[in-house]
Amino acid sequence: MQGIERAYCNTCIRALLVANQSLMEEGAASAISKAAKYGKGDTFALDAIPEIAIEACIKGFDGKAILITEELGSSIAHRMTSGDEPPPLFFCDPT
Repeated sequence: MQGIERAYCNTCIRALLVANQSLMEEGAASAISKAAKYGKGDTFALDAIPEIAIEACIKGFDGKAILITEELGSSIAHRMTSGDEPPPLFFCDPT
């Protein structure tokens, strides 16, 4: 595995570990409550917490990365001009 691929792989693994830790630190009652102002209208904190953690890790590593999630859809607000290398694309549905 090349260095850049290893860095992205390590970032994805770190994102999953952080998402798991974030969810495990949440109380059961709040995890099954509706997420305030996140995702679709029926989104529970159980869905939102890991997605937020994963997005923070991925975007913190590569701000141009595109992340498509179950609750938010996509962050494809990225504008490319011809000749630009396409940004990395990630899919996320952690729960």
